[in-house]
Amino acid sequence: MHESPIIATVVTGRTEILGSLARAAAEYSAKLVERQHTTTGSYFDVLRDHRLIRTDRSRADQVYAYSSILTGFLVAEPLLAEHPGFTPPTVDHHADVLADAIRSTLGESDDDGTLHAAWPKVAALFENLARDFRAEVDRYTHATRDT
Repeated sequence: MHESPIIATVVTGRTEILGSLARAAAEYSAKLVERQHTTTGSYFDVLRDHRLIRTDRSRADQVYAYSSILTGFLVAEPLLAEHPGFTPPTVDHHADVLADAIRSTLGESDDDGTLHAAWPKVAALFENLARDFRAEVDRYTHATRDT
């Protein structure tokens, strides 16, 4: 399992924790949530500009499809677990199914040169977002200690 508690929560589909985090983020960090949405849009622009994903649908459609698939991934197991005879698959199997669904929906380029060309832009987008998230966590941590 991943060392990051947040990533572990996402991969294991712990929706109650994710819901709490999302509500807290919206309440306390609206600017950061907007920044995350902007970064996601920019990420899809980079993928589209480099033809790493399909371009026959709009970016908005692709972000919606991606978000829907990811949300379904996070909530499906708790819902299905209520049915008799449901055996939850392994985390690795879940990840494989999720990756296949996203590839099938968004398409995929097998051009390593294009992927390498896009990588610095993608890395910069998410490094900047991670920096902002860390700063927000620090801000929140200090604010809650002071109260």
